[in-house]
Amino acid sequence: MNPQQNNNPYPPVPGTPPFRGAPPQSPLSQLPRPPKVHTGHSWIYIVVIVILVLSLIGTFVWTGSIIGQRDKYKNDVDKLVAEAVAVAKKEADYVPGPLSGTAFALRLEIVQQNYDLVLSTYKGNVTKGTLVASPYKLPKVPEVLGMRLDGELSQNVKSGSAVILPLRDKTIKIYTESQSFVPDFNNIILPNMIFQP
Repeated sequence: MNPQQNNNPYPPVPGTPPFRGAPPQSPLSQLPRPPKVHTGHSWIYIVVIVILVLSLIGTFVWTGSIIGQRDKYKNDVDKLVAEAVAVAKKEADYVPGPLSGTAFALRLEIVQQNYDLVLSTYKGNVTKGTLVASPYKLPKVPEVLGMRLDGELSQNVKSGSAVILPLRDKTIKIYTESQSFVPDFNNIILPNMIFQP
């Protein structure tokens, strides 16, 4: 390179003296440099963006399914009610009634008769000796004295246990209709039964 050659990268402008020395600095070179971008953590940003996009897609799919179900119930309500009624009628055929002869694990009745009248219905079986009567108080309601009956509670219930308790002008009857349920009746039901006398 020729030492007298101008280092100016720009061609000379006519009418100006040739440039000698260091080129003037651009005003942009005096601005602070931008901070270095660390590229090592860019994968974290990518993962976060992917998760957000997948969440957004999942939300759209879920919303679409909810709208579809809503429309199903909105437009097909009569058909759905008819199907539910048919299922309920079918299930009702499988649930035995109290007069079916099926032994229930637990029955609870609030009888619209006074205590003495309800107890008198069991007097015949107690006299015959097929039913044993003894005074009874519930552990959680000790202020109420009732009667415990064990044995033949009725013609259909040959071996059961019952507790008869006064409740103001009514009577509570709680009983099990099979000896196989008596341990649960004695250990779970009676110790936890509570009512307001």
